[in-house]
Amino acid sequence: MQLGELLVARNLITRGDLSVALARQEATGGRIGDNLIAMGLISKRNLDEALRAQYALAKAILDAEDLLAKSKRILGNSDPKTNRIRCRLASELIAGGRPGEALSVAQTAQSRLLQRLGPEHQWTKEAVQAVADATAAVEGAAATPDGLPEPVIGFGGPIIESRSDKAAPVVELTARFVPSAASRGRRLAPVRPILGVLAGHR
Repeated sequence: MQLGELLVARNLITRGDLSVALARQEATGGRIGDNLIAMGLISKRNLDEALRAQYALAKAILDAEDLLAKSKRILGNSDPKTNRIRCRLASELIAGGRPGEALSVAQTAQSRLLQRLGPEHQWTKEAVQAVADATAAVEGAAATPDGLPEPVIGFGGPIIESRSDKAAPVVELTARFVPSAASRGRRLAPVRPILGVLAGHR
């Protein structure tokens, strides 16, 4: 999920605004958020809120991935609890604008829960719903003219992902929030894995 797309999905800017800002960035440099502010399209507060949401989405995915890895180690790959966690991960991936990955994860959970618990169990029904949600998100992405997902509600507003938005460097995210949080003595999630998630989806 890219910053520009998040701002579009929150109706703070239009796709046209984003295109103009990206062209300006190509010509003059700088970060996409700073370009949007310079153009008078968003406020610094808008930018800060969007960056917090971007960070929160990345962290939520990492937390779910860590929980799944731990459950696989302790309980095993086919345990119902492990596969219920897969459903949670699928939900976070959808919210993070990664519906293709979400669909694969949800399908695995559904298949294994069907085998272990049967179709009438609540956890199996949750997995069936996760597959349906991911499928709808994938189809929504395919249906849009530019191939981008339709907005998905999560963390205070709809968010989508665009691999074409090469702006919003990860440095912008960490420079704004990691030092300030650290200076207040808060315990932060490991930054390097989160940066890896953000950098890998640019």
